[in-house]
Amino acid sequence: MAATSVVNVSKDWTLLANGSCLVQAKNALVQYDICVQAAKPAAQDSNYISSDLANATIFDFGSSVWCRINSGTYTNTSTLVVIA
Repeated sequence: MAATSVVNVSKDWTLLANGSCLVQAKNALVQYDICVQAAKPAAQDSNYISSDLANATIFDFGSSVWCRINSGTYTNTSTLVVIA
């Protein structure tokens, strides 16, 4: 059964879900990096996409979904709503 949670994200990789999830940002001015893989990405990894997550976005790849605030973004913390 799915549940809704609020996740605080920083400039370090944060696990959003272990599997499929729907994600939407509370602040559309922030750019996020998203990586879908089993293990936590290393800080220097470049295998991610960037998005403002302003619209609800579904990640349905059967693997863990990781997120961090893009290094060029003005803020160090932000909030996402995750349904997983």
